[in-house]
Amino acid sequence: MTTTNTFELDDALAKYVTKADPLGKPELVLMYSAAGKGKTHSAATASQIPGVKKVLYFDAEGSTVGVLTNFDEEKIDIVRLDKLENGIQVFDAFLKKLGSGADTEYDVIVVDPLDILQDKKIKQLQARGLEGWDVWREVAEWSNGVAATLKKVEPLGIIVVHEREEKSESGAILSKLRISGSAKDTLPGIPDLIIYFERLLDNSDDGDGKEHTYGYVASSDKKITKNRFGLPPVIKDVTLPGIWQFIDNKGKSKEKK
Repeated sequence: MTTTNTFELDDALAKYVTKADPLGKPELVLMYSAAGKGKTHSAATASQIPGVKKVLYFDAEGSTVGVLTNFDEEKIDIVRLDKLENGIQVFDAFLKKLGSGADTEYDVIVVDPLDILQDKKIKQLQARGLEGWDVWREVAEWSNGVAATLKKVEPLGIIVVHEREEKSESGAILSKLRISGSAKDTLPGIPDLIIYFERLLDNSDDGDGKEHTYGYVASSDKKITKNRFGLPPVIKDVTLPGIWQFIDNKGKSKEKK
């Protein structure tokens, strides 16, 4: 009897095979920091990515007020969930439709911030009579579902979250996502790119002494970050078009080799 270690895909599976795309872009980006560090502005730069015609921005706490005035208003539709009594229902209905495969005119969908929307979801669940662990189980499933849906659909997904600081046993201050329940540990596994934001003065030798937005993507024990695209560990004046251009340049360099 002849034995072999050769393995071949059958026809049913072979049609699903793909190859790695050196120009592949993030499908879901998570941005987080304390308030006022530039998350909303950076999320809105998605409207300036080449090929993006329309952005849908779910604003859960008025984050967009005064921030998006420098962007093309024709390209960004804002849904002020904080102004709607049934805001969480409106968001859930849209996400369910999107997740079912319905077509949409939008190239980018932003949720800003998810933690405030999560608070609204908790109140909705409690109003339905849920208590204790039932609430936390449901809200964790919902939170992860938001991220998973935005990752799998065609539009680019962007989730904005506030920062929560926590002290470790050694006394070090850790930067965490302000997410309730078990989702705070499981949700970070879903995005392709997680950026931590800071606003700092550039007092370096060749700096201008002005305040800039810095995005941190390097692996860190004190911050939650993720970088699958070989981006620089710290990005000054971080924008999504800049990140897209970096990935394009890197991918084209690989193709030439």
